[in-house]
Amino acid sequence: MARLKRRSHVPLGGRRSYRYVMAGVEPGQYGAQQFDAPQFDAPQSGAQSPTLRASDQDRDRVIRVLRDGSVDGKLSHDTFIHRLDAALRARDQRELSGLVTDLRSRRADRVRSLAGQCLAAAERLRRAWSLPPHLPTLVLPQGETAVFTIGRSGDSDLVLADITVSRQHAELRRTEDGWELADLGSTNGTRANGWRVRSGFRVRAGDCVAFGRVMFRLADHA
Repeated sequence: MARLKRRSHVPLGGRRSYRYVMAGVEPGQYGAQQFDAPQFDAPQSGAQSPTLRASDQDRDRVIRVLRDGSVDGKLSHDTFIHRLDAALRARDQRELSGLVTDLRSRRADRVRSLAGQCLAAAERLRRAWSLPPHLPTLVLPQGETAVFTIGRSGDSDLVLADITVSRQHAELRRTEDGWELADLGSTNGTRANGWRVRSGFRVRAGDCVAFGRVMFRLADHA
């Protein structure tokens, strides 16, 4: 009995075909027939990937960006209404992304601008609180003094005749761990190393304190 033998053939163009002939019989001899096997197309390069359907979360996110752009004045009312309608009708993520591409770039610019403003403000604050080379010294009290008052009033332990200093401005309070600085509701505030002091702010020798515009460097008793 004759057997079928498969021969592979790969022509130019990427298609592979198989021909089946009877083993030991040349094509055309004794009526031997050749059969073409099914042909399969090779994958084509550059084929587009399937688009992703727009989810409700994606749609809501795009609508929020559009609303923010309208509030910030980057979109006119008519443009906002047109894009909102397009967002509600969009079928895939590609359509949604195209509605907010320009807004996202503007939003990034605004974030960078705000970051730059914050850095500039921090630099101005740092320069404003850069300690001068020579500050008057405020020696922390010794002995059994529990409270040391500072103000413009003549009854204060430290009298500061400056218009930015309140009559009862601040006080130093002795604790088991050292000293704490507290503001007494002054008009122009009390600061320690640049930080606004309310009450119970721990201080020690070397710290810079300010009462209004009057600044001192704390020091221990020699």
